[in-house]
Amino acid sequence: MNCLWSWHQHQSDKNDKQKRASWPLAQCITLNCAYQCLAGSRGVKILADQLIKDAAGQKYDLIACPGGMPGAERLRDSAVLNDLISQQQAAGRFYAAICATPAVFFETKGILQGARATAHPAFSNKLSNQAAVSERVVVDGKLTTSRGPGTAFEFALSLVKQLYGEFGTLLCK
Repeated sequence: MNCLWSWHQHQSDKNDKQKRASWPLAQCITLNCAYQCLAGSRGVKILADQLIKDAAGQKYDLIACPGGMPGAERLRDSAVLNDLISQQQAAGRFYAAICATPAVFFETKGILQGARATAHPAFSNKLSNQAAVSERVVVDGKLTTSRGPGTAFEFALSLVKQLYGEFGTLLCK
């Protein structure tokens, strides 16, 4: 299983869920073009497996984008990540976003294309399809979105379930 998690300030929680699920070959990448070791807003240091420029052209079973601001804007502005998400979508592979990212990145770049989605309550009014904005985690085909830090564990478990089935979620509990 080859999964790509893009890095941002609350990544340590997602890495923990990923490790509990025993995802082989999962990778953490950074958008920063010069440094693989970064400190989050709360001082948590993360050593990324690779830089975003090195992820170009690779195939992933899942690409999960974190939220937060200004991180969601940085994700949106990354040409490499935009290409990776477009390729992921076109190939019918899993892609996901949480917090502000579904609205700030996925919606503005046309990735949602009217799909059912949710986002952080401060950003959910920017989603063109308002049918699911109050849901905690929304799965629409290969797309998964979630509201924010309070739903991060549900978001991670949903991704594990999609990749490994119900048994995979039991490994995380």
